[in-house]
Amino acid sequence: MMDKDAVAKAVERYLAGSGEPIKNFADLEAVPGYEQQIEFGEKVGRSIKDMLEKYELSKVDEVPCGIKGCRKKHMYGYLVVSSDGRITNIGQDCGRNHLGLNFSSAKASYNVRRKAISNRKAVDQIRAELAGHQDQISRIKSLSSALNRCREVIREWMPIQAGELIEMAYKQRSAIVVERQMNKREAAIHFAQTGTSRKDYVGGRPMVAEDVGRLVGVAFFGSDLSAFISKSVSPAINEVSTLTDSDIDELSAQAISDLSKRLGDSLRNIREAEKIADHGLRFFTPDNAAKLKLMGASEENVKRLAPALSELAVFHSQ
Repeated sequence: MMDKDAVAKAVERYLAGSGEPIKNFADLEAVPGYEQQIEFGEKVGRSIKDMLEKYELSKVDEVPCGIKGCRKKHMYGYLVVSSDGRITNIGQDCGRNHLGLNFSSAKASYNVRRKAISNRKAVDQIRAELAGHQDQISRIKSLSSALNRCREVIREWMPIQAGELIEMAYKQRSAIVVERQMNKREAAIHFAQTGTSRKDYVGGRPMVAEDVGRLVGVAFFGSDLSAFISKSVSPAINEVSTLTDSDIDELSAQAISDLSKRLGDSLRNIREAEKIADHGLRFFTPDNAAKLKLMGASEENVKRLAPALSELAVFHSQ
């Protein structure tokens, strides 16, 4: 005789998303209340009530369909509960062929429920690790403040170079390129190749662009790290930190879905913020600062960076 309490518990377990993955026929038989075959249809007044679990098996582990009169072996299917509380398994194609719209409706309901369960698990996982994420954000904010102080020195005392660095960042260029007048040998070769002469150029010789050095971490100047953190990292993390278990329970499926997405975006953006900050750390070093002179900055103004650079020492050591 079927143990209805065991069936109820099995249903509850699977609906909660904590059922073990189904890997073979033995796993199906281990489900309390499972029956190898059940008759469905108007004749017996039985339909699918719910889908409990989806399974994908290997060819060698194919299982027979639980629809009486079908029994076709399959690799892809669902563990289901009938309208009168009985449990069996149904092949994906078998369900469509034998149960039609009833199967499609149950499948759609299953997918919605599974998505809701997945979203809730994602939110709960992030909440469980919230302290770690908040520590990450706090460190990035502190580093951002120190990097901005370095950036402000360049903006205030080396505005031309600041503009050039932004342009380099957007063009994804690290080379410091300066224009100089060709020397006599270069000019002679140029005249011979182009058919021009001294009279065609101011100063008697053409100008040439020359790569005189390379900077690392220039990409930092293509972003505003502080604004990125405030807009794209902190809001969702701050929001979820104020929510209790009861608050989460009261949220609608759509609200949970939206929160899960925003939290997922925040975690991805934490990684992006760390990349931006890393570019900043790589740029603001004494070696890179010295190369600003190749871009036309004065020795005096480059030295103004020293105090701000020293604040970054603690971050370089981490």
